Amino acid sequence: GLKILSESLPERLPDEGVGSLHEKRVWAEIIGSSAGPKELLETFRNSFSEFMPLEMHVEQDGPRKLNEGEIISMKLPVRGNIQVRVEQITDSSVALATLQGHPIAGFVFFEFTDQTPAVRFQVRVISRSINFFDFFAMKTIGRIMQNRTWETVVERVVAASGGEAPEGVKLEEVVIEDDEAARTEKDLENIVLDRKRATREAALQSTH
Repeated sequence: GLKILSESLPERLPDEGVGSLHEKRVWAEIIGSSAGPKELLETFRNSFSEFMPLEMHVEQDGPRKLNEGEIISMKLPVRGNIQVRVEQITDSSVALATLQGHPIAGFVFFEFTDQTPAVRFQVRVISRSINFFDFFAMKTIGRIMQNRTWETVVERVVAASGGEAPEGVKLEEVVIEDDEAARTEKDLENIVLDRKRATREAALQSTH
């Protein structure tokens, strides 16, 4: 029953939130890794829970590897359990969307790109707080905790790569304004729609 319930939870897209649309980037340039971007992405997908500094589990049965459509539960301090869904996997990234019950509305992208001779690993978060209570919480301790979470993920990927990040972990946050915000929201909505369309097509094929 819990599995069915979690699978039915709708995505919480940024246009549902309050306040400005924010984009946060946390990244490192990895030097000396024996693995390229695609290999590091596969390692990340196969061992996602080991990179996240949160108590977590995958709701669906089967392998622990991240796959499109999969539901992941995480336990946040104070807030309790929240869920995200794997919306998109490409050759260079994994995208997660927050679901109903999450304190923010948005997407998290984990991106692996070739910056020869370095490999860049980046966590990119596009979000709004879901209500004014969470808006003010994220202005204070929530933002500090979130930043530290993503910095830890980047540090763990650097360690797993076998290389090093001489310039350390970097963080940048900007406000996405007006027309750009509208375009960004539409792009995120399209990612969700594409995943739903692919899920429906797969379900239809399995019945034939």
